[in-house]
Amino acid sequence: MTYDIRLFSQSTHCVSVLQLQSALDDCRFEVLDGDDAVWTQLLVTSLYGDEICIVERASRRLMSKEIDALRDDLDECSPRSAALWADAFIASSRVLYGCRYLSFGMSHVYAAVPSSVMWAIQSIVDSGIIHADGQGFSNEEGYQITWEFSDRVQGPRQMAVLGDGGRWQPFEMDLGDDQQRAAFRAGARPAGVELLEFN
Repeated sequence: MTYDIRLFSQSTHCVSVLQLQSALDDCRFEVLDGDDAVWTQLLVTSLYGDEICIVERASRRLMSKEIDALRDDLDECSPRSAALWADAFIASSRVLYGCRYLSFGMSHVYAAVPSSVMWAIQSIVDSGIIHADGQGFSNEEGYQITWEFSDRVQGPRQMAVLGDGGRWQPFEMDLGDDQQRAAFRAGARPAGVELLEFN
């Protein structure tokens, strides 16, 4: 079983290994294809050499089949307003970063590392939205905007829905609460949850 995270970016800037290493000092980056400044594939390991994930960087043209498949899946995503927004963002993106978990990335010890790598890339290029298998899309501020969770999901999560004027309304909800789930999936902020300030 594989697990992937993807970052769709409108920036063509390639994040260097030095920039990543400066942002994340609890792992190491080995270039598998390219060089430290311009790479297309990186192996991310722990400080002890445990292989956590592989990150690939590709132009939109090279990843067109994967992008088209993900856009097709958006037809079934909710809220509909967020799915349409994500589709438009993907359509204008120029680079795709893909992160595939390896064996140690699945362990609880290193489970947060792949996400941290993708958020670091997003922060450095200052552009992008992230899609995680089994979860959905997050917007540029890091709030979850589409629902792809299983029915068994529980716990708090920072989410956002599109309000009037196309502005995101961020809030924290309980993923296990059926009423809050229904409201979010309909594109509304659940009753009783307060708006959060953007980071």
